[in-house]
Amino acid sequence: MVYILYNPLSNAGDNDKQVAKAMEKYSAGPNKLVTVTEIKDKRAFFENQLPGDETVLLGGDGTLNRLVNDLDGYVPKNKLWLYKAGTGNDFMNDIFGHKVPDETFVQINKYIEELPRVTINDKTYRFLNNCSFGWDGKVCAIGEELKAKGKSKINYLTLAVRVVLGYKTNNARVWVDGVEYKYKNVWIATSMNGRYFGGGMKVAPMQERDSDLMTVVVLHNLSRWKILTILPKVFDGSHVKYKQYFVAIKGKEVEVEYDMPQDVQIDGEVIRGVTRYSAVKETAKVTE
Repeated sequence: MVYILYNPLSNAGDNDKQVAKAMEKYSAGPNKLVTVTEIKDKRAFFENQLPGDETVLLGGDGTLNRLVNDLDGYVPKNKLWLYKAGTGNDFMNDIFGHKVPDETFVQINKYIEELPRVTINDKTYRFLNNCSFGWDGKVCAIGEELKAKGKSKINYLTLAVRVVLGYKTNNARVWVDGVEYKYKNVWIATSMNGRYFGGGMKVAPMQERDSDLMTVVVLHNLSRWKILTILPKVFDGSHVKYKQYFVAIKGKEVEVEYDMPQDVQIDGEVIRGVTRYSAVKETAKVTE
């Protein structure tokens, strides 16, 4: 049996084509279409599958992030596939090294075996791509507000420019594997498990997903004009040459503290009014 998990909210609710394509691909054998909201216990759903069963998840970063957090460190023993069907696909872009076409499939079991765990306000989350403090969190927060008002297509770059024009930077303290760093006028302080955020921005080109380390990226001491000139360069990773503004530190354990509350985004999911987060990369529970 092939279970096709469908998130009706992914891709701004416009997934009919992707669902049809996935059903067609697996039409030769038994298959079942299931909405992710129907499954109350995601771990039990996978544990109760028979040998040879497979699952295809239709969606993007948000859909995959929610599934990973529902599984809470558990990795299915049967094949789990991701089918590109979301508006944000930084995970897929990172796996393939470029912007991937629609209807791309990839088996993801191995990619969720070792994921960072982040703690914010005594609550723990896992992330596939990044946990980002500050300006990027604000961009995602405004994006959520626009979606709630019915806007379906949101351009990250356009929104990012809008946020730059009114964003108030913070000072930050960053600890990486116990070593403390201090920065002024911080725009972002993000812990990267992959290379991309924001729908294709290559913020950490040096990060390797299969590494047991994360890359902490800090952008600091930029004027509004300067960050607007650098912003387009983030799409190809060439922003790293601005060493006076760009910092990248690799480590297994990370803490970030801002001197004023800001928004944090975890693979696009927003937590508002945060002053501190801590993250660690760890091995998940893999079934035999």
